Amino acid sequence: MKPAVLITAVLLAGCAQRPKEAAVRIIISQGSLAHVPVALAADLRFFHAQGVAVEMEQIPNPSKTIEALVANSADVAAGAFESVLLLAADGQAVQAFANLVSRDIRGIVAMPGAKGIRTVRDLRGRNVGVSGLGSPIHTFLKHVLIQNGVPLEEVSVAGIGLGLPAIAALERGVVDAAGVAAGDLLRLKHKHPELVVLADWSTAEGSRAAWGTDNLPGVTLLARPAWLEAHPGEARKIARALQQALQWLHDHSPAEIRERMPAATLTSDVAADLAAIAAMKEAWSRDGRIPENGPEMVRRGLEVMQEKVRKAEIDLSKTFTNRFVWENQ
Repeated sequence: MKPAVLITAVLLAGCAQRPKEAAVRIIISQGSLAHVPVALAADLRFFHAQGVAVEMEQIPNPSKTIEALVANSADVAAGAFESVLLLAADGQAVQAFANLVSRDIRGIVAMPGAKGIRTVRDLRGRNVGVSGLGSPIHTFLKHVLIQNGVPLEEVSVAGIGLGLPAIAALERGVVDAAGVAAGDLLRLKHKHPELVVLADWSTAEGSRAAWGTDNLPGVTLLARPAWLEAHPGEARKIARALQQALQWLHDHSPAEIRERMPAATLTSDVAADLAAIAAMKEAWSRDGRIPENGPEMVRRGLEVMQEKVRKAEIDLSKTFTNRFVWENQ
């Protein structure tokens, strides 16, 4: 009996000394409706139910989320799939492994009667706000300017963040116009019926006109390939928790969703929030899967405005994977 007791004691001691599994570091943009599924996966304890510990950080500048991921300050980040291709063109590997938003959600707007701005061409000599310099919204602005024959150097660009700060910057005239996305665009449309919409890719029609499809990887969960290979179990649990959050969003009303959203994504205008959420329900992915032909459509769109993407030999099969998501929800 004594040897058996001794073996048991050693095994228990070994278990007691086993290091606790480190939490997965996830970073998302503060105030973005596009990133709400990730925040809700934490708030509704879907990550916990899947058995994965996470540390969530929210920051104001979307471009900084990608920087944190590349710098290994985060394990997973929510970001535009465009960022994956731009990084690949620079020789840096990042992979999308779950889809949050399945179409484009960006637009360029000006306040009603704003200094004679009626078309994109009127932005010459103006100050235009974007969520952050180098962000996907900044890239989008460049694309629209090029399409309309406006030299980039003739437009001043300022970072105004997301959510309330972005809306306030536009309404108070800090910027003449702004590139906005998701909730900000939808709230502004609701709050200001005479809003001057200079470009709008947020509708199904707008997304098809811009990309040739309204089913693409818009905003995705991103990770470094090395991290995914080393942590397939955690990646699978995170992807499945996200799918649960997406299903929850589609199963609940805008009012119920608003009650669970992070404070940074809310405004004092409840009606505008509800309208924005209702519209976002059409853009949030239903199953978390990345459309197989979506990455190619995004690359074609980026080639129009990014010379480095046109010249780069990007292996699209290495930019995304669906192996961590459930095939059937």
